[in-house]
Parts: sequence; structure tokens; C-alpha cells
Amino acid sequence: MLAQNLAKEDKMAWTIFPIEIYENRLPHWILHHAVIFNDAIFVPLQPKIFPGYRYLAGNPDERVFIQQQSAGGMCHNCHRWFTPSELYPKGNFHYCLHCAEELFPDYRPCHYCHEFLHEDNLYFATDNYTGEHVPLCYDCYSSETWQCEGCGEVFCDSPTLRDDWGCICENCADYYTYCYDCERIVHIDDAIAVDGCWYCEDCAPEEEEDDGLLSYYYKPTPVFFPYHDNSFLYLGVELEIDHGYRSEFLERAERKELYFKVDGSLSSDGVEIVSHPATLSYHRENLGWRDVLEIARQCDFKSHDAGNCGLHIHINRSFLRGKNGKKTEELNITKLLFIHERFFTKILKLSRRTQSQLDRWAKSYFGEDEEITAGKVNGIAKNPNLGRYYMINLENTNTIEFRFFRGTLNLVSFFAALEWVDFICRFVLDTSIAKIVRMKWGDLVQHIDENRYPNLKKYLRGRGLAIVQQDLFPSERRIA
Repeated sequence: MLAQNLAKEDKMAWTIFPIEIYENRLPHWILHHAVIFNDAIFVPLQPKIFPGYRYLAGNPDERVFIQQQSAGGMCHNCHRWFTPSELYPKGNFHYCLHCAEELFPDYRPCHYCHEFLHEDNLYFATDNYTGEHVPLCYDCYSSETWQCEGCGEVFCDSPTLRDDWGCICENCADYYTYCYDCERIVHIDDAIAVDGCWYCEDCAPEEEEDDGLLSYYYKPTPVFFPYHDNSFLYLGVELEIDHGYRSEFLERAERKELYFKVDGSLSSDGVEIVSHPATLSYHRENLGWRDVLEIARQCDFKSHDAGNCGLHIHINRSFLRGKNGKKTEELNITKLLFIHERFFTKILKLSRRTQSQLDRWAKSYFGEDEEITAGKVNGIAKNPNLGRYYMINLENTNTIEFRFFRGTLNLVSFFAALEWVDFICRFVLDTSIAKIVRMKWGDLVQHIDENRYPNLKKYLRGRGLAIVQQDLFPSERRIA
């Protein structure tokens, strides 16, 4: 088929050849100025002014081609016509994806503007809905990405949740909700349920105590047992239990050292048992935990088997600080963090949690393959504002929270957790950072005195953690 229109003023005439007949038969100098569109080859009669002018419409193929001029362009290499989304700019020319990948193997297109850039000049973000790791140019990375307030990862595409303070990604969205009143995003642990609606702390309507159960945000003035001395190491316990007979438990478990609160991570039958700060010996000998845990079992409560319960233990920062001030406190926190990060696989086993539970409630400060150094850990110790959902939470002003233990109603497991925290806090006070950096897991557990920490020793043996390890240091976990 041949169709021809005469050029007038700034318009030009086209010769149209069926592609199936002429694609391999036309001279190269003609094809150099041609545009391939659908099933036709369009050759301008005035090549020197091609492209970029208005055209006379002739046959149906030509009319469709002309209509596309304002919504596409020609690949500089293969001369085929493509829509804007199918063209990728590089330098002063545009290429289709096939030609660009063939001509520039070390280049990739920006996910948004399609500019082809060398791999060294690209930035990467995760598509919020597909999960794909996509390349971006600097301008698009600056304007089209956002950081999730939950996981800290950089994303592109629309956030799943957004308010004036931040964004939440698709993976984290299940753990957040909007405040019914101010519409601010709130983590479900911090959200307060009232009459079927979720509120942030500032907007939640005042509620009366329900059967002696206190609000999640209830924080009394601490009472220290047996008495207060800044040089003592005090342990404050938060034990979550769920799916039992709450009223009966609250009536029978009342103690002067304990109070009972609601918690957003538990069901409507759940209870968070909170202790005032007490020494380890007071917890074991005077507080009555054996009776409290037995009452919880008799009231059909679950903790370990509930799947959503934790055992959190707070210690007073003043013990780590002593009389030497903030620098000493930071150094001792560095030692604590280094031990738990370096022996992460052992701590995972010690905690009785699954990897996914730790990732959600008590994650590591480091990525799986990230190098751990004392310098990096010290930087974390100096920054208490990284978030609370780490295995050792530094956000509180007066306490440090060990969050990685799974809830339990087993007395040995319960006291083993308290004894671990007591042991490790005393250990870092007496051990230099240089010695800790060189230490293996076997060296560490050898320091645990069975007479002082009988439950911990029994627990470690039961979980295969008391065996002296002879393997090489790097096998413990990632390390410099």
C-alpha cells in the first residue's frame, strides 16, 4: 500500500510502506529517517525537517500515527514509535527499553522519569505495594520517596497510612491505627481502646478502673523493695498474661508490690502484671511470684503459649552509672548492647521467642549481615531516641528495659530471666570493654555462679546454652 500527501508550509508528506513487505528491502538511508508505527513504515518526503512538525492526515494508519505525535516519541536506535512510558531518555536522545538495555548494559532506568543512568549514580527504594527494590535518579529519590516510621525503610509509591507526622508502609500497617479523634497514627501498643474505638494517649476519654485493672498509661510513683538505695540493682517486672478469668485472678493475686494494667497487645481478657522495683532476692524470696503464677494458671491464663505475651524487665540506670556520671553509664550500656548483639543467636534461644516475634517486639539494632563494632554500639548507647521496640530499649529516662523474653508462667523460666538480667548488669560493671570484645559465649556463661543464680544455670543447661563453646569467635555472629 502506498499513500502520499503533499506538504504545505510547515507540514510534510509521508510515504507509507507495509512493514511486512518492506522492512528489509528499503535502503538504509531511507530507514534512517523513517518511523515505524504499528504495521507501517512512515518515510518523510522532507527528511531534513523531520521530526517535530504537524502532518496531513491521509489513510487510517497515518491518522492514528499523527494522533500519537503529542503522546510519544521515536526510539533513536530502532526508529519505532513508543508512548512516553515506553521511552527512556539518555543524553539528548530517547530509547525504547530493549535498545537501551542492549546499548547501555551498565545503565538502568529511573523508576519514575525513566532517565538511563549508570548503576553507580542510582539510588534505591522499595515499592510499597509490590515490594520490588527499584532504582531512582537523585531528583526522583528526593521527591518521590518517604521513610516508614515503623521499620525505618525508604519506600516509593503511596504510603499505606499517613498523617502530618509521618508515613507507615504496607508491611507495618497491621501494627498501627488512626486515633479516632485527632486522626494521628498510633502504634497498637500505644493505642487505647474505648467503646470499640482506638485513641492516642492525648485523646483517650478518661476511664474508670475496671475490676481493679488500670489504664495502660498508669504510672505510679515507684516504691522500692525492700528499700531505696541508688547503689542497688532493682528489677521492675512487666509480665503479660492472656485468655483467662480476669476478675478472679485480680481478686486473688493482689499484692502490695504489684499492680495490674490493660495492654494493647492483649485481648480483652488480658492482664499486664507490673511490679514495683525490687532487688532480685526480694523478687525470689518475698514477693510471692510462685503463688501469683500458680493463681494465673488456675484461672486458665496463658503466657508463653498465648503467643502474644512478653516478659519485660526494667533496671535502674543509676546502678550502671554509680558515682561516676553519664560517661560510665554510657560505657556500661555499650557493654550490655555489645554482648546481646554479638551473641544474638544465643539470646534468641535464651528468650524463647521466635525470630519473627523478636523482629516485631524486640529487634536487633543491627541488620543480619551488618558488621558489629564497639564504636557503632557506643553510638547507639549515646542515642536513646531510636525507638522502644529493640531487645534492649533505651528510651526511658530512668530505666533500661530488657524486652526480649517471652512471657511465661513457669517459675524456673521466670526467675531465670530475672537472674540473667541481674547477672549481666553486674558482669558489665566488673568487666572491661576490651575483654568483652574478645569474649566467647562459653567464657561468658562460665562466670555465672550457680549458687547465686540457680534458676538461670538450670535453664541454660536445659536449653543447651551452658556448654562451653570452643568454636572460633566470628561464628558467634557478625563482627568486625
